[in-house]
Amino acid sequence: SDIDVGKKRTDVNVEAQVRAIGLEAAYVGMAGGRHVARAQKLVDETNALAERSGDPFIRAWALGAGSIVRYLGGDFAEAVEQSGRSETIFVEETTGSAWETSTVRIFGSMALRYAGRYAKLRRLYDEHVPEAERRGDRYTEATLTRVANVMWLCADVPDVATEDLKRRAWRPPAGAYHMQNWYEWRALAEIAHAHELKVHMDG
Repeated sequence: SDIDVGKKRTDVNVEAQVRAIGLEAAYVGMAGGRHVARAQKLVDETNALAERSGDPFIRAWALGAGSIVRYLGGDFAEAVEQSGRSETIFVEETTGSAWETSTVRIFGSMALRYAGRYAKLRRLYDEHVPEAERRGDRYTEATLTRVANVMWLCADVPDVATEDLKRRAWRPPAGAYHMQNWYEWRALAEIAHAHELKVHMDG
C-alpha cells in the first residue's frame, strides 16, 4: 500500500540520518577532551531518532555510536555495556549487518582491554576470532587478534602472543599504514616488555 511504501521510505531516511550522525559523533569524540561532550550530544540525537523509529537496526546503530563515544571518553564500563547491547540487537534482530556487528565487537574488545577485564576479553577472542577466520573476515580476525593480544601476556605465555600475531598477519597495500599496524606495534612492544620483566625477575 501507499502507507507501507511511505513508511519504508521514512525508515530509510531515518537510518541514513542515524548512520551519519553516529559516524560524526565517533569522529568528533576522537578529538577527546571537551569534544566528547559534543559527541555525546550527537549520540543523544541518534537515540531520540532510534526511539521514535523503533527499527532494530537503527536502535543497534545508535547504541553502537554511544559505546564508541563512551570508549573515546574513557568510560570503559559503559562502553562495554552498550557495545554488548548493540551487538545483541544486530545479531538477533537484523540481517546484512556484518560490518556493523564487527565494529561494535572491536570497540567493545578495546573497552574490555582498558577496563582490565581480560577474562571476558579472552572469551570474546575465543568465540569471534575463529568465527571471523571461517567467514574469511580478515578485518575482524586481524583486528581482534591485535587488540586482545595482551591476554596472552596476562596468562604468562608471551611466545604464544608472538605466534598469534604471525599467524594472523595483516598486510596493507604498499605505502599504506592501518590501525591494525599500530595495534601490532603496540602488541610487540608489550611482548618485548614482558620478556624484559621476566629476565629481570629471573635474574
